Formats: sequence, C-alpha cells, structure tokens
Amino acid sequence: MPKTVITESDLSFDFDQDWVVKKYDEHAYFKLLAGCGLKGVDFIGIYQHKWLYLIEVKNYKKRRYSPVDPDWADLVGDNPDLAKDFALKISDTLRLVSVVMTYLQRQWWYKIVNRFRSFLGITKVNKDWHFWQAVANIENDPSLVIPTLYIESSKVFLERYTQTENEFLINMSNHINTILSNPKMGTLVVISSTSSNVKDLLPGVNVSPQLTSKHKKTTFGNQ
Repeated sequence: MPKTVITESDLSFDFDQDWVVKKYDEHAYFKLLAGCGLKGVDFIGIYQHKWLYLIEVKNYKKRRYSPVDPDWADLVGDNPDLAKDFALKISDTLRLVSVVMTYLQRQWWYKIVNRFRSFLGITKVNKDWHFWQAVANIENDPSLVIPTLYIESSKVFLERYTQTENEFLINMSNHINTILSNPKMGTLVVISSTSSNVKDLLPGVNVSPQLTSKHKKTTFGNQ
C-alpha cells in the first residue's frame, strides 16, 4: 500500500505504509452529519491494524496567506477553549463512528459481504466500508483509541505568556484529560511541532510545511 500524504492547516502529513488514514472532516459521512451540529477531528487513522488515532491539527504560526498573527486566545486561561473544543471533537467523532456503523449494518449488501470477509479471513481496510468496520472494532476497546492534538507552535506565543513549551503542553494535556474523563481511553497525546519526540508520539508520520503548488507532491486520497 502506498504512503498517504494529506495537507491540513498549511502542513503536510506524510503517513507511511503502516497507516490507513482518512481526512475525516472532509469525508462524505461527516459532511452528511455535520448539519446536526456534530464536530469532527481532522484525521482518523488506523496504525498497524491495531491503534485508532483521532488527530486534530492546530497551526499557531503565521500563515503564508495571512499577514497577521494567529489568535492565541483559545490557548490560555484556567479553562482553555482549545481543550474544550478538542475534547468535544473527540466525543463527537466517536459518536459519528457509531452512527456510520448503524447505517452500514442496515444495508443488506453490507451484511452479505461482511460474512464473506469473515469466512475468507480478509482483514484489509483500504476500502471505505472496510475501514469503518475496522474503526468500529478497535473502538470497542477504548484503550486502543489515541486522542491526538498536534500543535504547530510559535516561540512568540510562549515568550508572550512566559511559559516553556513543556509547561504549555502539560497544562493543555491536564485540561483535556479532565474534560474527557474516560480512564479507559488510550493515553492522550498532545504534541508540539518542535518537540524532540514527535516521531515517537506519532509514529510513522512525517510533518512538514505544505509545499507551494509549484513544488507540490502527489497526494494519495483514501476518501
């Protein structure tokens, strides 16, 4: 299976062959249900056929298309808005997965084909409905669900609020964990782009600034 390259918030995420990933907030299922007021993370991916990553990306560096600094208001305070928004997106994403599976299970063709898959021992998840079935199976074990918040950080922000990057990440993680309040869920990952262990926390993924159209890579879609 080829690697997958997806862009989000002026960043390019290069997922290696151990991943099957979808840009969730652009998927047809999410668009259909978003009108109900539900939110969703940016990416939803399966790593090594075992771990379910729910990935939200936030870029707080000055964008190439904007002359002004980003708004940092949702990063600070006793109850940061980013923590509340991310926790809500995790909850809504899991709820949407349940809705998608309920829809698929009502389709006669899904039941028949799924029986053949079980009989033949097919485990590939590259097809769309295969993917959602795999997501639902992993979701049944919350310890394998990894909420992940990727933050493209700014030194200017840290200097203005007199925090070290580590202090900021710990504070944000604590706020999110308090809101999620699901002790059975896998360990929350909050990553800064300049952290030395990005590849350990988000294995098999390379993150880089989005290329301009002149130098743009080919993007493999899993939609």
